[in-house]
Amino acid sequence: PVCVGNYVGPAEREAAMALLRTFGRIAEVTEEEMAIATALTAVGPTYIFPVIAALADAAVTHGLPPATALTAACQVVAGAAQLVLESKRSPEGLALLTSLRTLDEATAKKLFTQAVEDALGKVLAAEAKLRSSSNKGS
Repeated sequence: PVCVGNYVGPAEREAAMALLRTFGRIAEVTEEEMAIATALTAVGPTYIFPVIAALADAAVTHGLPPATALTAACQVVAGAAQLVLESKRSPEGLALLTSLRTLDEATAKKLFTQAVEDALGKVLAAEAKLRSSSNKGS
């Protein structure tokens, strides 16, 4: 996510966005949304890594070579994300398209939601600490 300040002109904004687009899709957020965007994107990958590991480990347990299992698990995550972005369907809507649903999705959703909320709490605490220390120096 990116937050463009009030003092950035249209030309500078477009130049910055063009540069950022070279890295992928851009999610523009307001200053008020920046804390949750930071929590989500900064710690989100740490929640996905165990999912990749679990998928790969399960495949290895049932005979897939480790390198193949890891590649396949990574592609599952990347492909699912790409499908959500390109299909314009919700993750819940896409999940309904398959009959192989064997995960307790409500529990998984609750765990990930709580993890993001915990991360947001840490981001907000860090922001408060920074504000407090910068006020002491003034």
